[in-house]
Amino acid sequence: MRFSSLFNPLQSSAWAYPSLEVVHIAGIALLLGNLVILELRVFGHGDTLPVKALARLSLSLAGIAFALAATSGLLMFATQPDQLLSNRAFDLPPSSRTSMRLAKSVNQENDGHEKEQIHRRTDHRVHPAG
Repeated sequence: MRFSSLFNPLQSSAWAYPSLEVVHIAGIALLLGNLVILELRVFGHGDTLPVKALARLSLSLAGIAFALAATSGLLMFATQPDQLLSNRAFDLPPSSRTSMRLAKSVNQENDGHEKEQIHRRTDHRVHPAG
C-alpha cells in the first residue's frame, strides 16, 4: 500500500484541495494579522486595549492559526509529494533532502521510481567549476 493512497479522498474530491487552500491562507492571514495588531498596540496605537490581555489573546490566536496553516499545508503537500519535491521552489539543502528521502522510503515501497526521480531532479542543476 502506497503512502499516497491514504490521501485518495483529497485527490479525488473536486472541493477538498481548494478547501485546504482556503484554510491554509486563512491560517496564514490570522497568524500575521493578529501579530500586526499586537505590534501596533505595543508601538502605542489603541491605548485603550490592555497590552497583557491582548498579548495573551494574540498568542492563543497565533497558536491556532499556526496549527491551521501547518496542518492544511502538510495535507496539501501529502496529496502530491513527488510533484512538489521535484519543484525547484522546494529545493532543500542536501541534509534535508536526505531526511525527506528517508521519510519517504519509510512511508512507501521503493520500486526504483524514486531513484529515477532523484536523478532527474539533480541532473538539471548547474554545478560550478572548481
